[in-house]
Amino acid sequence: ATPTPTSVVGNTLTWDLAPFTAFAGQFFSVGVLVPVGTTLGTSVTSSLVVSNTLGDDDLANNSATDNTVVTGSYDPNDKTATTSSALSEQLYYINEDEWIDYLVRFQNTGTDTAFTVVITDTLSNALDMSSFQQGVASHAFSVAFKPGRVVQWTFSNILLPDSNVNEAASHGAVSFRIRPVLPLLPGTEIENIANIYFDFNPPVITGPSVLVAEFSTGVAAVNADGLRVWPNPANDQVRIAMNEPMATIELVSMDGRLVQRFPSPGNEALIATDRLAPGCYLLSVTTRNGRVAHRNLTIQH
Repeated sequence: ATPTPTSVVGNTLTWDLAPFTAFAGQFFSVGVLVPVGTTLGTSVTSSLVVSNTLGDDDLANNSATDNTVVTGSYDPNDKTATTSSALSEQLYYINEDEWIDYLVRFQNTGTDTAFTVVITDTLSNALDMSSFQQGVASHAFSVAFKPGRVVQWTFSNILLPDSNVNEAASHGAVSFRIRPVLPLLPGTEIENIANIYFDFNPPVITGPSVLVAEFSTGVAAVNADGLRVWPNPANDQVRIAMNEPMATIELVSMDGRLVQRFPSPGNEALIATDRLAPGCYLLSVTTRNGRVAHRNLTIQH
């Protein structure tokens, strides 16, 4: 506080001032910290009261109140894994796969700009840290390796707007690839999560990405949602099939941008991918009944 208060009792600051001359004034500056766990939207009220030892013709102008609403960034997020063969989102095929490509996505759906985003990932003991390869990211970043198999990405001065102000620019992502530790035994579970810190907020923990090591039967797995995507990875085109009529198909880039969206007239569609940049995408299919199915799609040329 400036000037230094005469006394501080709890949250009450008191100044005893020298007598004022005619038209004299005094400027006060007080800085306070808001606890990290304060709920977004909380109203913080501060009040100032002035008293005078002499007579006062107007007591109504001796106080002032300021209300400030707590704003901040907030982050829904996910972490997905794509294997080399892309035959399954649940299985790592020992005789087919080599790499695991991880993608961590985040979005600011809070009420204010995010200035710094930090992501930490404690790699499973089943992953070979010496094979780590950094992938692309949506914004400039630095990466560091911490004790305990922790990889840390820091997006300094990212200035990520909240989705209410600019939905398209509120997304971010970072990717990397890594190999499992060999030999890999059937039944081995490779589980991985990420912690995402937005400014001073507590970390938001992604849902676990889990792959189970198995030997391939040579037949692509058919998921319960009935969505089939092949070839994956794709080069010039990719075919999409569903066990019920599709309504729309969307391709979303790793930074959350909608790349392609078009209607689908039936149960099968063919998408040209020759003009898309290589990398990982999220394929989203909505059926005429409103059901939504997702697949990770890798494009390579």
